[in-house]
Amino acid sequence: PRHPVEYCRWVVEGEFFLYDGWVDGDLLFVTDMDFREYGQSVWVIDISDPAHPVVAQQIDDRFGMDFFIPKCCAVYQSRYLIVAEVYSIDIIDLLDLQNPRLLFKIYGPPIGGIYGLEDIQVVGHRVFGAWRSAGIVVYDLDQPWDLMKPEEPVPYVGNLPTLYSANSLWVGDATICAVAQPHVFSANYQIFKDGDLDENGIVDAADLRLMMRYFADDPAVAPDPRLMDLNRDGVINLVDLQELARRVGP
Repeated sequence: PRHPVEYCRWVVEGEFFLYDGWVDGDLLFVTDMDFREYGQSVWVIDISDPAHPVVAQQIDDRFGMDFFIPKCCAVYQSRYLIVAEVYSIDIIDLLDLQNPRLLFKIYGPPIGGIYGLEDIQVVGHRVFGAWRSAGIVVYDLDQPWDLMKPEEPVPYVGNLPTLYSANSLWVGDATICAVAQPHVFSANYQIFKDGDLDENGIVDAADLRLMMRYFADDPAVAPDPRLMDLNRDGVINLVDLQELARRVGP
């Protein structure tokens, strides 16, 4: 807007290191990296009355959230709080705001180490993470987090390892911009569905037949290897074929 007007201001006394914020409806989420008075946490502020914002919750170690430098946050589907720590992306259930639950911690991929998650962006049902040593890595947020084992490796749906050392990130429908001092990078991206070997938008028996022909060394079959590596371990083998068969079903 040409003449922006302040909507509300949360003023509180004490030692803070407020870093990032996200608004979802009447709630403002603010990451706090302070080590001293309050500890590292995510503050939840009720801004339904802009003139009198009030603290609705402080998500911290009382709820098992042992945050280590929580830099950025976002909210997905008004249900899940996504927090970027230095070592992980945390998925937190907000169904009961008085008792938030840590569902899962996504650790960095084995690409040059896991240190240094600098920024995240949630676009649609995916979260884009800027890892200092691994570039831009994309994860699908539509996962059965409650049913997954703690710290189970989560396959990523894409990565741009060339954008390493990114410390700020913006993601559009088909473009990524990242700041990696002293440069600003931009790249176009397109995310394909794992297992969709014929790239028609669905994973079905036709894809399974293509993969079986690939394993039979059929020279007429040359699917994109990235679509066949379903567990993202860098190797296309029987495990990937079995996983595709499971997804296709009987």
